[in-house]
Parts: sequence; C-alpha cells; structure tokens
Amino acid sequence: MRYILFMSSNRSLSVLRAILPSSTKLDVIEQSGMQTLVKIASQRARVLWVGEGWRAQVKPALESVDVQCPTIFVARKMSPGAQELLRNEQVNWADEIGNAEIAIGPLIVSRIGRSAVSKKKLERWTPAVLTVAEALLCGQKATVSSMADTTQLSVGSCVNALRFLTERGHLKSNQIRGSKSARFVTNQEQLLEDYASQSALFSSKPSLSIGVSWKGPERELAKIGKTWTQAKLKWAITGELASAILAPHLTQIATYEVYLNVETLAELEALCRRLNLRPLPGGRLTLKAAPTKISDRLVTEKNGLNIAPWPRVYADLRNTGVRGEEAAEHLKEVITHEHWV
Repeated sequence: MRYILFMSSNRSLSVLRAILPSSTKLDVIEQSGMQTLVKIASQRARVLWVGEGWRAQVKPALESVDVQCPTIFVARKMSPGAQELLRNEQVNWADEIGNAEIAIGPLIVSRIGRSAVSKKKLERWTPAVLTVAEALLCGQKATVSSMADTTQLSVGSCVNALRFLTERGHLKSNQIRGSKSARFVTNQEQLLEDYASQSALFSSKPSLSIGVSWKGPERELAKIGKTWTQAKLKWAITGELASAILAPHLTQIATYEVYLNVETLAELEALCRRLNLRPLPGGRLTLKAAPTKISDRLVTEKNGLNIAPWPRVYADLRNTGVRGEEAAEHLKEVITHEHWV
C-alpha cells in the first residue's frame, strides 16, 4: 500500500514537472499518501492525485480543498465532466495526457494535451476479461462453472480471466484449495472503475449512424429488436436510452445506441438494408458491433427491449461528456444501493 501511495505521488510530481515552464522551480516539502505539499515559484501548493480523473473521483475530493493553500488535482486523464467541475470550483488541475489549467500567484499554465490513449494501458485485459468482470459486477459467482454458464465463454477463457482478475487484486480466495475454496470480489467499486476505464480502450469496433425521427423510440426499437430476436441475432441497447430505463435521470434522450453480435461494418449495413434504415452521419440511432459477447444471462429485458449489462451502460455513459457522466453516476448510485448495500 505504501508503494502504491508513493508511486501516485511520484506520478503527480512527474506531471507537474512536465507541464510547468522549465524556468519554474518545483520543490517538495512533504509527501503524505496521495497528496504532496510543494513549493512552486516560492508559492506553497498542495498536489492531490485523483486516479483516473473521472467526475465521480474528483467530486468527493473537492471537500478537502483548503482555501488558504492552492490545490492542484492531478489524474491520468481528466474527463470533460471533471474538468467542468474543477473550473466551476476554480481548482487547479493537470493530467498525464498533458492537459492543465493552473493559476497560482503569478504562474498561469493553460495547456491542451494529446487526445490519444496509450495502448500500453491495456496490459492483459481482453474482451473475455471484460465479459467476466461484467458478470461479477452483476452479482454472478466467481467460479469457472458460473462464469462459463453465464457468459457463454469457453472454460479456458473463464479460467484465464478469473486468474487475471485475481492477480490484479480484484478477486481473492478464502482458501488455497479444497471443495470449500471460492473466490470473491475484494472491492466492487475498484473493479467497476478498472472495468470502465479498460472498456473505453475496446470502443473502436465498427458502428453505423442511422437517420430516424421517432416520436416513440422505445416502441420502434422494440419492433426492430423483435425481428433481430426472430433471426437469432443477439442485441442490447446501451447509453442514454438504457440508463433512462434502468435509472431515469436525463430529461431528454438525444441518441439511441444498440449493440449487436456482429463483427464487421458490412454486416451492420446489411441489417440496415433489410429494415429499410438509412445510414446518416450524425443520425440519432447508432448500431454498434458489440465489444464483448452479448449473453442472454446478463441482458435485462423490459418492455420488449434488451438492455445491456449495467456496468457496460455505465462505462458507455462516462465516455459521452458531462451529461453522460452525471447519468452514469446516478445509474451507479441506483444499482449499488439495490445490490451492493
């Protein structure tokens, strides 16, 4: 644990040294846990590491801000929602991508960093690991038999995924071996955060925007979904519409997103032709190749609509801007209150 805290402090300092002007002197006064007291250009400041940089991580940390001592929040990549929150609260921030907004005394730094996400962050996460993590977050038992039955993945894929999540610290066994041996999730919150961050790196699969002017999107999607189900094509809605059904929060639904168990853009285009749907850049309906295998055991059916597993909906919402982050936080609060408490 001390090593993790030390590494977080070091990452914060590395970010500051990278974004501050070369002529600006940075001295460390004291390090304690996730925060470091520094002197920047003769001005004392507190540097606080806030992890991945999501709004949900930044918001509670704001309570620790001391008006007598400027604070700089540092993260891996500060999300749009977190950036807006920090601007409104007039709190300094920076991230490892190279973004920064700092105003301390005479020092003013405003930078826009690179948008590309480092592929090294993937480590050993795979679509199978994401699927198993989804099942765990939905309350399924952390056993090979339960995972294979729930996710419909091969036994080998489930064994490897559970082993990886155990090595990463998300699962722990109560006994080394024996018939009573069983794994359990060590921290649901941490698993969800890791899962959501990794999910964003698997979002490059084919998608197709469709022009629609539906007055009743739920009804229209249920009709289309019925034809997919009859054709034995697995599908599930995600994003704003899914969150509005699972945990109503947004007053207006701007887009409708649907995952389908397909692999290529050609397959998506063929589905559109069969249903007389017209592809249109920026259209409100988006059909997407599913990033993980859609499992009937993890999908929720309501009013004729198949809804993606809530962790997937949560992860997708977080990557759609400020409104999405707020809806994601609300969804997590509703689900965790019902199932984690």
